Amino acid sequence: MSEVEPVEVFISYAPADEVLRARLEVHMSLLQRQGWIRTWHRGQVIAGQEADAVIAVRLEAARLLLLLVSARFLGSDDCYEKEMKRALERHSCGDARVVPIIAEACDWHDAPFGHLDVLPAGGKPVRSWRVQSEAWANVARGIRAVAAELAMPRALVDALRAKAERVQLSAGMLGRGVGGLRQALALEALERQELAQRSRGSKATPYAPLDEPDGWTHSETMRRFVHAAFHVRPDGPARLRQVGIPPGQQIVREREVLACLERLGSTGCVVYGRSGVGKTTFARHLAHELAPHYADMQIEIDLRGASLVPSPPEAVMAEVISVLTRQRDISRLQYSQPDLATLYASIFEHRRVLLLLDGARDAAQVEPLIPPPGSLLIVTCREQLTVPGMQTFYLDAMAPDDAHAFVRRLCPRLDEAAGHEVSNACAFLPLAIYIAACTLNAEVGDTAESIAPLQEQRERADPVEAVHLWALDRMDAPLRALWYMLSVFPADFGQEAAAAVGAMEPGAIEPALRTLVHRGLLLRNDTADRFRMQGGSGAHARSHADATLLREAARRHAEHFWGKLHMMQSDHQLSAFCDLEDASIDAAQAWAAAVMEEDDMGAVICRDLPLLPPCCWKGRQLDRSYHWAQSGMAAVKHLGGDESAYASAVRSVAQRGDMRDAPREFHEQALAHARELGNSAVEYVMLDRFADFCVKQRDWHRAILLRKEQLAVADRLGDTSRRIFVQEKLSICLDAGEPGQSLAAHEQFLASARERGDLGGEYMTLDAFARWCAKRKNWRRAIQLRSEQLDIARRLGDRERQVRTLEQLDALCRLDARGTGQALDPAPACFPPGYKVGDRATECLALDTFARWCVQQQDWSRAIELRREQLVVARQIDDRPWERWILEQLSQYQQASSVE
Repeated sequence: MSEVEPVEVFISYAPADEVLRARLEVHMSLLQRQGWIRTWHRGQVIAGQEADAVIAVRLEAARLLLLLVSARFLGSDDCYEKEMKRALERHSCGDARVVPIIAEACDWHDAPFGHLDVLPAGGKPVRSWRVQSEAWANVARGIRAVAAELAMPRALVDALRAKAERVQLSAGMLGRGVGGLRQALALEALERQELAQRSRGSKATPYAPLDEPDGWTHSETMRRFVHAAFHVRPDGPARLRQVGIPPGQQIVREREVLACLERLGSTGCVVYGRSGVGKTTFARHLAHELAPHYADMQIEIDLRGASLVPSPPEAVMAEVISVLTRQRDISRLQYSQPDLATLYASIFEHRRVLLLLDGARDAAQVEPLIPPPGSLLIVTCREQLTVPGMQTFYLDAMAPDDAHAFVRRLCPRLDEAAGHEVSNACAFLPLAIYIAACTLNAEVGDTAESIAPLQEQRERADPVEAVHLWALDRMDAPLRALWYMLSVFPADFGQEAAAAVGAMEPGAIEPALRTLVHRGLLLRNDTADRFRMQGGSGAHARSHADATLLREAARRHAEHFWGKLHMMQSDHQLSAFCDLEDASIDAAQAWAAAVMEEDDMGAVICRDLPLLPPCCWKGRQLDRSYHWAQSGMAAVKHLGGDESAYASAVRSVAQRGDMRDAPREFHEQALAHARELGNSAVEYVMLDRFADFCVKQRDWHRAILLRKEQLAVADRLGDTSRRIFVQEKLSICLDAGEPGQSLAAHEQFLASARERGDLGGEYMTLDAFARWCAKRKNWRRAIQLRSEQLDIARRLGDRERQVRTLEQLDALCRLDARGTGQALDPAPACFPPGYKVGDRATECLALDTFARWCVQQQDWSRAIELRREQLVVARQIDDRPWERWILEQLSQYQQASSVE
């Protein structure tokens, strides 16, 4: 295969289909050997792990989700309600691909995945093939095609599709996935040969390079796809390197780098020093020196420790995982802290990775991010941090000779004396030198006259602050005001956002930003065409700018991102925008919440943000998400309006997977807020999450109290299904915390259902009670409850429930007879059970078992009643042998009954 990572595959199957799952993996073994896929399934959960949490983590990490469909799969709550539903959500968002595999004949066409392409081709179930190995081979070929597409970067697929259109590839070929793209390559090769022959002797090339990721040329893109599509292995593994050195700062502080390398700890090092000393560039030089030893990948992430919104460890973990697994959207998944930490640690397995975390705030932000042995961590920060296994290195100003060389490199027109004057005035600090030299290089005129004010400023202020003030004084007022306003961005930004914040026309913002870049006051990422403040410049701008100017800029910043969120046409676009502008969206919400009482625009933004689609909420930490919802409800109270939509927002936060891992104080606060809101549906969900939290903490007493409160809320809502759900949860808590109260609780649940006169609720309560008795092998009581349940099903006229209850009665009667050593008399050999297919025949057989059990209990009246029902069913299915035999049994029962 190619140098891209194997596709993570999650197999969802019913436990009873273990044999089918094993056959599937056997046929996918070649794909695994060739490095196309890496599979995982629930059977690989290690003893001692929390199965649900591990399965959820693996389900979110996989890019290819295989559903092994059978009747047992459709009937499994875990497969259908949890795994399949989440898989389809990820499929609809474009995060993963779902491929149903029809293993056995079942009614799957109307299932939620019925609209997807299935395997084997044509949807013929595997077990319906005459030679099942041919079916499995068909499945394996289909999985290979899907895995090949998923293994390719999106840019390759887009480029190849564009090429296919250029060579007039047919729509049918485009629709055949990887096979069609392979044919596109064949046509591409022929076209290239023809053009090469025509242009022989000319310096012109057949194709101009395309603008593609990582600076790939078109030919390199094609070469990489050949490796992927035709299983050609490259000469050596390609490594993704994300640590870079900004242009103009490639001056190596060799003495300091060597000193730091000698002091590296087992885990890495912490580089600390004052603002402007060049910590980030120094750390990047370290990373480049160490790169050969950590060749799998080098990753750089800005922790934004000095900003108003620092990056939380969970977000950084998700970002690292997304880079290492090549999955763009994993950073927006709803992981709980323990699950994410487990996945973060495991993702480094068999890898040597260098991780550079720039701008840490404190040790608490860094410690969860320490990689396992085999990888290395470099951290930069302003204050000294003590982190286990990491050495600290204090970075001071540059040596005078290095500083002078740096000045001359950035501004070649300075002579030796002027270069020394600038470096001295900047106190040999790299940031101050960079801004001063860039500013001098951008200007025309006598440098001596320009340097004199810089030396005067140096006498009155800190070197970095002095250089900022000097550089700003040399710009016109509008450009200076723009730079101050750009400080409201917490992270990098694009031209459109900068124009909105600076209240400038789109055509005027580009030259203004270019001027700030040339003067060293902004940095530009040419690949992404995005800009950011130099380290420490934002804090300086906010401390010196006019408060009114910043307030207006912050308002325009919030309005811009609020408007952009509403302009997105699809959830996919919205999710991608939230990924890119996450920090700015959070800053916009924070501004809106702070000014809501005095500025209606802030209230409008707070009101609208919680109503965004779920894809916008996935990247938020739990406390921030809940804060959004709370702010939304406060805003609607301020503006006036219906709070029901915001209750839904709070409910969506409560339904997140990481809610159970929130601290107890958070649950207490959320429940109190839900009660203050007066919305029973929200209170129900908050009680449910709080009770789940208490169960996880083994606080059974509090869990029981919460479940009882939740049951009262369910009664208030008049929702039977919720009531039954809470009753079962309360029963589990009672079994664990107060075992002696469980039976009385079930009796009370049943009495309450009968008092309400709700036959449906009574049926479901009897069902739960019968299952509880069956778990304790109290077969007689379970049979009694199922018998009452059967009567209710008949009163409801629900044929499906009648048949299901009879089947359960059949199983209970056999279990009871086996336990007492009194085997039930079998039906006549000429009428073996199950010899007729259909639910009425099944009903007839279940009635037969129940009647024979009643005979063993000497309950003749009930047995006669059952035989009469069985006779009606036998006549309806026109089964004469059964009819004659039932009449004989009925006659015997009536005689025995009369004798007694």
